[in-house]
Amino acid sequence: MATIGAILPGDFKIKAAKLRGEPSEGMLCSFSELGISDDHSGIIELPADAPIGTDIREYLKLDDNTIEISVTRTVRTA
Repeated sequence: MATIGAILPGDFKIKAAKLRGEPSEGMLCSFSELGISDDHSGIIELPADAPIGTDIREYLKLDDNTIEISVTRTVRTA
């Protein structure tokens, strides 16, 4: 959950608001809303024992360095 004060990709800041007359103090997010992946199929569900207040990137160990390499095959014909 992105809590009040969180800033999501695109400079979207989470603020206290009322939705349908009820107070809202955060937003449940998909991976795409957090800028983690293009998967916007639904809200992220974490296990019940996931630590509250921990950064999702830290919890999912997403702060590692990755190098993506693409190789183009060259096929030679005689």
